[in-house]
Amino acid sequence: MARLLQCNLNHSARAQDHAQTKAECSIELTVVAELYQVPDSPDCVGDVLLLLTAATSSLWVLKRGRVYVATAWALDVVVVEIYALPPDYVHGYVQNIS
Repeated sequence: MARLLQCNLNHSARAQDHAQTKAECSIELTVVAELYQVPDSPDCVGDVLLLLTAATSSLWVLKRGRVYVATAWALDVVVVEIYALPPDYVHGYVQNIS
């Protein structure tokens, strides 16, 4: 069974703990919201981060935008991650997602 870990690090120092959990639990796909910057890597997809381990199945980007990314993973799983913006931006956000 594929293992997925999703969390919101909220720009915190918990990022290292998250990476350690990913390694210890053999997590295949990690979903992280609220990044300062998405790393320039073929294993990363942004504005949120979808990070694959080296040995996991492929990840295909279906659609991405400023506040979301939709991917197909492990041939039969679709992962959609949305970064919820602060309330001041909700109107524009709803228009983006429509």
